[in-house]
Amino acid sequence: MSAFKRAVERQLKGVEHFSAGACPGCDECGLDTNCTEQERQCAEEGGFSKSDCDSCGSRLGGNRYPAHGFIKILVGSRQSERLVESRIHMNICADCLLYHGAGQEPEEWRAI
Repeated sequence: MSAFKRAVERQLKGVEHFSAGACPGCDECGLDTNCTEQERQCAEEGGFSKSDCDSCGSRLGGNRYPAHGFIKILVGSRQSERLVESRIHMNICADCLLYHGAGQEPEEWRAI
């Protein structure tokens, strides 16, 4: 397994489902559930950020694109605890966008 795939596996541990792209209803994406396709495409354009990639953990600055994962969290009191799925917003780099969307690993990748 490549270093890139190991990094993605480590970063996304505990994420049940993963989807690249903007999500209507997500506060961070800024889209309401009745958004148009044009509004969604605009939200998916991404932008420059110095933040780490939430998928591979790369610390290199670059374009970040919206993505979402579903994790299970424990809610309720001791007598009525239950696991529920919760959607989390993520920002991913261009390498991860290609990897999650088309299965294409980057030719050169460093965790830095």
